[in-house]
Parts: sequence; structure tokens; C-alpha cells
Amino acid sequence: MSKPGWLVLLAGVWVGWLGTALALEGNGPERPPLKVDRPIQVFTPEELAFSKRTMGYYKNPDPEALMNAFLAIKDILAFFQHSKRTADDGRAVIASQITAVFFASMIRKQPALASTFSRMVIAKGTDPHRIVLADAIAMSGVKDREEILNKVFKSVSDGFLNDKGKDPAQVAKDRETLFARMKQQPVLDLTKVTIVHPGQLDLLWSAFFATGEKDYVVRVAKKLDFWLPQEELSRKMDALSASQRTPEVMADVRRHALSAAAGWSLGANAKRFPEVKSALEKFATSEPGTAGNAAKSILQLLKEAN
Repeated sequence: MSKPGWLVLLAGVWVGWLGTALALEGNGPERPPLKVDRPIQVFTPEELAFSKRTMGYYKNPDPEALMNAFLAIKDILAFFQHSKRTADDGRAVIASQITAVFFASMIRKQPALASTFSRMVIAKGTDPHRIVLADAIAMSGVKDREEILNKVFKSVSDGFLNDKGKDPAQVAKDRETLFARMKQQPVLDLTKVTIVHPGQLDLLWSAFFATGEKDYVVRVAKKLDFWLPQEELSRKMDALSASQRTPEVMADVRRHALSAAAGWSLGANAKRFPEVKSALEKFATSEPGTAGNAAKSILQLLKEAN
């Protein structure tokens, strides 16, 4: 897939969040060949600096420093791909959405950041930087988002929009079409997103780290609601290996995987961030049933580990 294909994907023009879930399952839209010529798990200093700033950003917010760290990553597409440490090229799109959700959450909390970030990206960013920010602004629902989007989108080069040598009139038409799609991007509301895949939990964590709002932690904790007994899980995993993929087996294994991923992420982040631990403690005492009991188990394991 050429650069226009990247633009379509990065602009978030899939139909709803179903596209995200399908891409994570490996059945999403056609994905571009993106090769990263460096060892696995080796990040550039600029990539590490940006990642470090995003983790726990809400504790020491510095919007311009964060954006400068983002812009310091020269090959942002390679970073998105490499950050997932996988050969599945579609994950680069998901990583870009996680970053867009982070910026969108910041902008929703501080609307003035939309103009500040757009000026910085237009002045110092590459085309992929601009597309990711445009996606964030579109999702933020900020006032005058169309006007700000238009400025950012106009800064994207013709060469990025079209590298096939089309005539200028066709390039202009492509730009107009893609901009129209971006304007139709729904306003971000993670309370209405149906979380169906472990990878989508990253969207909730991204919004939490951007804002510190504990509702996102609670949404992750609510996914602790389905656990298969070990024997049943082993039997159903064997069925998958034997290609006996009935809808019931697939659904149960996916729900178990989602709960397991939620549990792992809650444990890891509760250990590092007191705000996550306090939110999990409150959830454990107020939530009945499977999810609440699972939260209690996570907290007990953390206590024993200390």
C-alpha cells in the first residue's frame, strides 16, 4: 500500500471502532508493508523520551514538552510499528490510534491545546505527525475543530497524499475527500466504546495517563468479569489448536483473554501508580461478583509481593 493508503488508515476512517477490533484480530482493512530495519526492542533515544513522558503524564503535565518529544521522533511510522514489537503491520495503525487518543484526551481537558499543538506540528512536524494530530483534534470535539483541522490538513504535502504522479486536480480531489472523511470522525467517547479485544484496553490506559481520570481505570476493571476454570480453558484452547473453532469456543477464549489482559495491566499499573491502586481498591469493595473478586485477588497478590 502506498502513502495514500497510510493516510486513509491513519486518518481513522474505519467505520466506527469495529475496524479497530477487526484490525487487532488480523481481519481488518488491507495493511501496508512497513519494514523496520533494526533489532527488536531497540528504541531510539527520542522514542524512549516520548514514551517516558506519556507514562504517568497526568502527574507532571507539560503539554509543549510532550509535543516536542513527539515531534523529535523523525520516523513516526517506524516507531508505531516497532513499539508493538511484532511483524503484524496492522498494529502500526493501532499504535497510532493510541497516540491520537492520548492527544485527544489532553485536548478535551484543555481545549486551547488544539491550537497550540497544531501550530507546533505545522512548524516542525512531518506529514505523519500532522495526520496523527489531525485525528486527535477530530476525535476531541473541540470548538472550531473544523477550522483547526483544515489548517493542519492543508500542511500535509501533496507527495504524501499521492505518490503515483496524478495530476494536481486529482491530488486536490483526494485531499478534499480525505479531509471530508476526517471531519466525520466521531467525537471520542470511551464510555461508549465496546471493548472486545485486549489491545483496545490500551485506549483506556492512554486516556487515563493523559488525564488522570479514574473512570478509565474502572472501565478496565469491569473487564475482569469472565474467567474460565483452568481445565475448561485448556480444553477450549486444544479445540482451537485442532481447528474446532465454534463460535462459542472463540467467544469464551476471547473473553477470558480480555479479562486476563485487564488483570495484568491493572496489576502492573497499580504497582507503579498509587492512583490506579486506589481506584482498584474502591472498585474491589463496591463491585459485586466476578470482577470485584478478581480485583480483590489482584490487590492481595500485590500485597504479598511487597
